[in-house]
Amino acid sequence: MESRISKLEERLSRGETNLEKRLATIDEHVSRYVTDKIRALEESKTVHGQVASVEQAVKDEVGKHLEEDKEIEERRQNIIVYKVPEDVSADFATRKDNDMKFITDMLFDVFHIGIQDGDIEKIFRLGRFCRDAEVARPLLVRFKDFSMKEKVMTNVVMLRQADSQFTSVNIAHDLTPKQREEIRTLITAARKEYVDGGNEDVENYRFVVVGQGPRRKVIKLRKQNSSHQQNQ
Repeated sequence: MESRISKLEERLSRGETNLEKRLATIDEHVSRYVTDKIRALEESKTVHGQVASVEQAVKDEVGKHLEEDKEIEERRQNIIVYKVPEDVSADFATRKDNDMKFITDMLFDVFHIGIQDGDIEKIFRLGRFCRDAEVARPLLVRFKDFSMKEKVMTNVVMLRQADSQFTSVNIAHDLTPKQREEIRTLITAARKEYVDGGNEDVENYRFVVVGQGPRRKVIKLRKQNSSHQQNQ
């Protein structure tokens, strides 16, 4: 009886050992399986996350272009007129009437454009009003018809031969911040190229961007005061 009990205990001991080994093996397989699944899931999340980030970046960029195009279209019929005298001592209504009269007179005398009611949709000063201001605020003018704006901008050189009250006026397109930054970059590059070419009289020239879109280019114009000083 004792012998049989001893053998049974030995068999139970071996069974427990084998069972522990099998359980250990199973635990190892399960652990490896779970680890692999977790790693695959993390890698999948990373890939999908990268794809999602790229897709979002593309959407953001497209959105910016659409907003820029929309803003350009909204400004398409506008011009900005600089150095229009502003009577800071007058009230708002009087100043607005004076601005409208100056613009209509300029359009008729310089560009031979007769303004009718409704041809100018908006006219207002840019920037905060200040009675102590030493420089007149720019004036934004919005035409009802783009052809009027186009006629002004294609003949802006006529200001040079205009009546004395209009010769100091500058007229420009109403540009978006991005467009203005692009123009500053073009002008900076043109000035640098001129100086790098061995020219030392860069201060005697004014660099101006002309044209629109892909036809845009930089030209240099001799400043009138520089030309006058050289003639003296």
